[in-house]
Amino acid sequence: SERAMLRLRKKLKNPDSWAREALGIWDDGPGRKIPSTVWLDARDLMSVAVEDFAVGVQVADDMSVCSVAVAGRRSDGDWHVHLEERFDVIAEAVPWVSAFVRANPIRAVVADMGSPTSVLADSLKRAKVAVTELPVRQLGVACASHLEGLRQGTVHHIGQAQVDAAVLITGSRSLGKTGMWVYTSPEGTEVTAVQAQAWALWGAQNSTVKRPARRSGGRRVVTA
Repeated sequence: SERAMLRLRKKLKNPDSWAREALGIWDDGPGRKIPSTVWLDARDLMSVAVEDFAVGVQVADDMSVCSVAVAGRRSDGDWHVHLEERFDVIAEAVPWVSAFVRANPIRAVVADMGSPTSVLADSLKRAKVAVTELPVRQLGVACASHLEGLRQGTVHHIGQAQVDAAVLITGSRSLGKTGMWVYTSPEGTEVTAVQAQAWALWGAQNSTVKRPARRSGGRRVVTA
């Protein structure tokens, strides 16, 4: 369980030990897109965003789960990403996102509406949440920017067990003749936590986004 994984990580304080013993990362297998050393180096348990918040939403191919991630700029100018919520009943994501963007200074809700996430489109519209839809080329830009930020040490995560597990199996596929690629998962699995983080990061870093909703002025929700 996730609770057991968290207990184990407290015992395995060394990143290499955590990678080997808890996550089973010994070597980067064929097709793996995010190298283990890159992901481990990007881990910062104290990372927190302070501005330019954006939300990324992704539904799994079999529509079994929906991941919602948050990204934003840190006080040092670097970028922060984390998994905010995960829904086994995907319809529950819509009222949650609606409440979240009204209680927080969220600049964008970003999604790949050419994927199964489109099943939420009508419900989000009825909830009056404006979604910034990523066109095909920008899907590639989002994934490449996410990976490059991890490589360059300008994108940081907090080492969440569910995201760590998704990174282990995250691969890629080409986007036709664009020369770009997107994150993907082996058949029968899902990496929505990684995809949602990439969409959220794109939303935090770009100005061409839709304002998702008018804020209600309610109490702010903790986002990290």
